[in-house]
Amino acid sequence: MNGEKILRLYNGITGIHEDIIEEAQRFQPKKKAKLWIKWGVVAACLSVMVGGVYGAARLGLIDRMGGASGGGGGGEGITYMSYAGPVFPLSVLDGGDTLLAERNINYDFSPYEPFTESYAVDGKTYNYERYFSQSIVTDSYVLTNPGQEEQTVTLLYPFAGRLSDDLEVLPTITVNGEPAKTSLHIGPYSGGYEGAYSVGADMTETLNLAELDSWEKYRTLLNTDYQARAFDALPNLTQPAVVYEISDMYGEPSEDAPAPTLNMEFTIDFEKTTILTYGFNGVTNNITTGYCARDLFIPREHSVNYGESAYLIVLGDDIGDYTLKAYVNGACEKEMEHAGGTVTRYETTLGEIFAAITTEQYLDLYASAFYDDDTDIFNTIPADTFIGLAAELLCDYGLLSDTPAMRYDTGMLEEIFSETRYMGRVMYLTFDVTIPEGGSIEVTAEMVKKASMDFIGEYKDRNGYDMVTRLGSSLTYTGQTASVSNTEYIEILDQNFGFDPENGVTKVDLDLTQEHYYLEIWKTDKRLEKN
Repeated sequence: MNGEKILRLYNGITGIHEDIIEEAQRFQPKKKAKLWIKWGVVAACLSVMVGGVYGAARLGLIDRMGGASGGGGGGEGITYMSYAGPVFPLSVLDGGDTLLAERNINYDFSPYEPFTESYAVDGKTYNYERYFSQSIVTDSYVLTNPGQEEQTVTLLYPFAGRLSDDLEVLPTITVNGEPAKTSLHIGPYSGGYEGAYSVGADMTETLNLAELDSWEKYRTLLNTDYQARAFDALPNLTQPAVVYEISDMYGEPSEDAPAPTLNMEFTIDFEKTTILTYGFNGVTNNITTGYCARDLFIPREHSVNYGESAYLIVLGDDIGDYTLKAYVNGACEKEMEHAGGTVTRYETTLGEIFAAITTEQYLDLYASAFYDDDTDIFNTIPADTFIGLAAELLCDYGLLSDTPAMRYDTGMLEEIFSETRYMGRVMYLTFDVTIPEGGSIEVTAEMVKKASMDFIGEYKDRNGYDMVTRLGSSLTYTGQTASVSNTEYIEILDQNFGFDPENGVTKVDLDLTQEHYYLEIWKTDKRLEKN
């Protein structure tokens, strides 16, 4: 975090407005210190989770100990704690080298219109006003085929987002006013990693997520093979694996045993063995002696993970002899009677056990917690796609990487599954169109675009929106325009578009040599009070 953002965070720590709470809930803050294990002598049985939060942590619902946005984004000197990314232009995946394109992008600010909601407490009903910090973007194109032959091409529409985003973030594509049949292609994690946020932090660390925080970083990303990776086959994880499954766990909490814990101890050669887990809470490693331990809280009855197994997955040389003991709490010092579990060892491939855990544990647990939640992108993708994306993260940055991020060096698959859902990426919608010789078609992408914003501090009322004119597109653009509508509830603070709604200038021509346009607004009656 740079000095400006640290100062803004400090100055604004006591000034959080109610009207940004919903947005803040979607923001995944950077962690100050993740409970991770450096290779070396480590105190036994350090537990990552405690007590009743464990079931939620397996789903990644408790703060995830990580961040989703880093700051940056809009225009000249503008930075944001949460940068939503720009609106990208339409492109061509296959063919269409001679197609000509005209574009208009409209920002509709009607979501800023206040509306009333209510809640009841102790038999009394309370009303309050709220609004949404987002714009409805309609990105429209006229594609012309100047040739003498009909052309059938595959078009490509990119957008920045997360699997956890609401479905309204997913663009709706129409061709000549009719819904297009689209396919979704999902790029890998678009960001990187950095040290924990503190003065003098070791920036060589890879402990924290470092999401893309400016349009220039998206430009750098899209000038790599990123788009190609979105269309590549996902990893299969065919390597042999030995699985130790702990099932039939039992052990009731009491005054003397407040947090019954199972601890599995063994010895490995760290050069020859890699350990992954699911369902465990704590990690102990001593690279000098080879001593390892993995511990877990025994699930309590009625908890979301009650009756579920835990898995220790061994890649490379097996662990050999092991012990499994029960303790009264996660310190793993005082043994507990009448507690334990059954260990079953079997051999398989990493891909098979990875898929089984994902579908039978993580996805089932998620479905049971959100059985009526089908409004995000995550719920629209097949299980096999999610399994592949999680495997991709494991291979790119997890313990299967040649240079794993410190963030994942505990080997806990819960982190991989959770972050696969929440981390930022660029996704692509593809669809086929046919354009007659000398003819034109109209293509429209409509979506809700969340604002880039600060959650606290001096600039917390500011919302940012931006677009790029040609980045990543292989179309030949002959002209682009931009417009705004329903601006009565917002005021433009800064921009390089040239809008002036008060004087009737709501549509402008864009300079195609200008790569990036931005718009900074706020709500005119921004401080909404409860009635």
